[in-house]
Amino acid sequence: MVSKAESSHWSKKVEAFIEGAMERRYAKVGDSVDEAIHKVQSKAEDFVDSAVNQVQRKVVRPITVAARALAFSIILVVVGIVSFILFVIGLFRFVDTYLFASHQWLSYMSIGALFILLGLCIYRFRISRKARRS
Repeated sequence: MVSKAESSHWSKKVEAFIEGAMERRYAKVGDSVDEAIHKVQSKAEDFVDSAVNQVQRKVVRPITVAARALAFSIILVVVGIVSFILFVIGLFRFVDTYLFASHQWLSYMSIGALFILLGLCIYRFRISRKARRS
C-alpha cells in the first residue's frame, strides 16, 4: 500500500502537471487572443487611415486649393491696381515734364485722350446683347 507521504508526493506531481498543462493551454489561448487583438487593431488603424485619407482628398484638399486661389487672386488684384496707379502717375509725370513742360492742361488732355481711345478699343470687343441672350 502507498504511504501517506508518497500519496502527497504523487498528488503534488499531478497537481503540478495539471497546472502546467493549464498554463500551456492558457498561454496558447493568450497568444491567439493577442494575435486577434493585434489583427483588430491593425484593421481599425487601416480603416481610420483610409477614412482620414478619403476625407482629406474629398474635403480638405478642395478647400485648401480654393483658399489658395482666393488668396493669390486677391494679392494679384491688389498688385495690379497699385501697379496701374503707379504707371499712370509715372506716365503723367513723364508727359508733363518732357513733352509739355509748361502746359499742364495738354498733359491732362493727352492722357485723357489716350484713356478714351483705350476704352473705345475695349468697348469694341464687348459681347453684343443678341449674343448674350442666346
